[in-house]
Amino acid sequence: MQQSGHFVSLDEILFSDELTQPLTESACVEVLNLDRYDLSLHLDQLMLDVESELQATGISTSDSGIWNWLGALWGSYLFKNSSGDFFIAKNANSTLERHLLQEEAFSDYRHLLYGNWFVASTLRGHHSLMTAFMFGHPTANNDPFEQIVARREILASSSALELIRDLYVPSGSTTIPPHLARAGIAGGLRRFGSLFSQLATKFDLHGMSAHELKSLLPNEFQPWIDGSGHGAPRRRSKKRR
Repeated sequence: MQQSGHFVSLDEILFSDELTQPLTESACVEVLNLDRYDLSLHLDQLMLDVESELQATGISTSDSGIWNWLGALWGSYLFKNSSGDFFIAKNANSTLERHLLQEEAFSDYRHLLYGNWFVASTLRGHHSLMTAFMFGHPTANNDPFEQIVARREILASSSALELIRDLYVPSGSTTIPPHLARAGIAGGLRRFGSLFSQLATKFDLHGMSAHELKSLLPNEFQPWIDGSGHGAPRRRSKKRR
């Protein structure tokens, strides 16, 4: 980070008495280069280890300052893409400084840690359901992850996630094929999300089992229910001539 005409290392920021304050003596933060699933579990365990100490000081585990600090600590991984190259700003006048701590949440990349931790903390006791959509490097695009996490009513329902896994994870695999999250696929993941939101206005979906939720799906989902959906050709967008 450049400050007052000179460069400041991340270590100077992370451990500066002027910029930070110790919150706990017991936590040992280990920075690991993990995929999205393992990173979420790693962060969740870290927060569980310090939760009681933080609460005693009146600080929440979702405090933005904590995630700013963790985002900077993981900087060597979060400022790079899945190929290990630094993200370069499209604006020719910009530099890598924009990826360091700034007020905008997207710029300091704390969401790449906080979002994954939020999923793991929400699904404690059901972490096995995360493997279907929590895959790849944390900085890589993951359409199934975005479609599911963007709908909190789905994320909060283990039955919905169980049904999603049963419908969209092909036999012999553990993850949802990314193309199933695209628009225009009959009975696809995106359609499931919009339908779930509609059904939530009429049914107590969170009180239903995966089997009961499946019984509410219209006919367009039948190929996914009987397992033939993965063999259907992908729908292509029409091009104007």
